Amino acid sequence: MTRLMTVLLTAATVAFAAPQDKTADAASKPTTRPADTRPTVVKDHARLGLTVNAERLDRENVARVDNVIPESPAFKAGIKPADELVSVAGVKIENDAVYRRTMAAQKVGSKIAVVIRRDGKEQTLDVDLTGWQKPAPDQVTVQHCLISFATAKSPSNGAKRTQEEARRLAEEIKQRIISGEDINAIIKENTDDAGSKMKTPAGQYVMSNSGRPAPPGGMTKDGMVAGFGYLSFALAVGEVQIVPYDAETSPFGFHVIKRTN
Repeated sequence: MTRLMTVLLTAATVAFAAPQDKTADAASKPTTRPADTRPTVVKDHARLGLTVNAERLDRENVARVDNVIPESPAFKAGIKPADELVSVAGVKIENDAVYRRTMAAQKVGSKIAVVIRRDGKEQTLDVDLTGWQKPAPDQVTVQHCLISFATAKSPSNGAKRTQEEARRLAEEIKQRIISGEDINAIIKENTDDAGSKMKTPAGQYVMSNSGRPAPPGGMTKDGMVAGFGYLSFALAVGEVQIVPYDAETSPFGFHVIKRTN
């Protein structure tokens, strides 16, 4: 699911050290929780099998479903594109970070309630997370453009812009990449990740999946900040999306990421 999470070593990479998650199991929590409360992450957690536009979710607080994978739990439960996710497993979906943390706590084989809004009316669907997981690649290669801002928890490259200016610039860059502009030129012109700026291709990271050794010259998913690693492995080849700013899961700003293989 495109929830819609991992650490770098050098000047470009050290900056992305992943925070440790030590919060309690979400199963014992009330039906709603503050956005900064993080449930326990389950390794190889279950997935709904749908994608949500993370940037729109953070901007408008609306988790609108873009796509549903055939035969996935979401598909079998009757979730459709254009539905809005109101809550998942009792947790109100207020932003992308909450959505990703909530899904990261779900175990394969569990059954959860998902409240959706369709045509302005809410309805509760029972979703069975048994017997389906989106196939996870052993390794991915991405190009990314970091757009930081002055008040980020860990601002990069001396960025002076505001958070809203950074969000707008990240969305503009995403659309430019999707339209076919030269991604290498865009990254070299705009990225605040100075360490990856001069790579060939620009902004490239090669990552192995959780539990696997890092590829030569590369990183592991769990070695990246959570949002970066999670989205990189959730993207389809050629897809471009944004990791929204979050003080815990994306503390350096907005990451515009394209998966290249």
